[in-house]
Amino acid sequence: MTFAQQAFAPGKLFLAGEYAVVEPGRQAVLVAVERGITATVQAAAQPHGRVFSSLYDPEGRIWQLQPDGLTAPHLHEQHDVAFAAMRLVDARLRQHGLPRLPYDLHLDSNLNSPDGRKYGLGSSAAVSVASLRALHAAFGLPLDDETLIKLALLAGLGLNPNGSGGDVAASVLGGWLHYASPDRGWLRTQQHLELEDLLAQPWPGLLAQRLPAPACVQLLVGWTGTPASTTQLVAAQRSPITADLLDASDTAVQTLVQAIRANDCTAMQQALRQAREAVAQIAQARGRTVDTERLLHLRHEAERLGAVAKTSGAGGGDCGIALLPAQADPQPVLAAWREHGIEPLDLKVTSA
Repeated sequence: MTFAQQAFAPGKLFLAGEYAVVEPGRQAVLVAVERGITATVQAAAQPHGRVFSSLYDPEGRIWQLQPDGLTAPHLHEQHDVAFAAMRLVDARLRQHGLPRLPYDLHLDSNLNSPDGRKYGLGSSAAVSVASLRALHAAFGLPLDDETLIKLALLAGLGLNPNGSGGDVAASVLGGWLHYASPDRGWLRTQQHLELEDLLAQPWPGLLAQRLPAPACVQLLVGWTGTPASTTQLVAAQRSPITADLLDASDTAVQTLVQAIRANDCTAMQQALRQAREAVAQIAQARGRTVDTERLLHLRHEAERLGAVAKTSGAGGGDCGIALLPAQADPQPVLAAWREHGIEPLDLKVTSA
């Protein structure tokens, strides 16, 4: 066991496929951004451990080791992704016959605005991934990218059964990535397995691949100042998305993946338009709209100035993104956004 350990996990932005990807095997393109969550693990000075976060009291929340797991009466055990990650690590320690010791887990975030409002960059996934990385390092448990993705998916899906896990893959892999979600129905049928056996199996539908960073475009991000919830919007009318709409979304994603690999700016912009239309059609079929007045301004001003833009994620708030040719000056787009109350965010894509 090696205390203390620190790990960082980035937040994410969806470029394409954000509604369809909640269905098994359906696809999305995301980027990981340089803002994220830092998790620090230290040996506990008490017989119990604590979790420290800006969401909790300054004294932190106490958790305790039990013979068959962990308990944390003040951590809202069924709704706390950090505790879900801790329980998974504890299960691995017990299955490997390794020592279990109390520790303190500190979680620090720069994913939100200075006044605490959420940008919509996927904090839950980043908390899970950063916690898992730091705890595995502290206890000397082996951890590769595939195992980390699966563990973080398990932590998240237990709390949000409708989540796609794309934010998890972005937090693990970094950079630009192509993702397809696992079959959650299949996962539910495998709950009888030991955790190590479940991790060793191939998961139907799951795909997480890094993409080369395209040099031909700039990625611009604007924030509306209004938070949106993908979970709430996806679950708002949980009627099945028709196959033709899912196929249209996947086609846009695949076109975007090919354009990214080819470093073709024009093709990337056209694919983003396809993805925008696919998201709008899926949202409309569910009685929703993804474009607020500010997001419409974000799109129209970007298009007027040579970029292509769309919402990122849930829509109805949060962020919009735009692809602008690399040689173009981004300042006219950013200035036009500011005139409409849209805050440009200085978000850099992480290296893979």
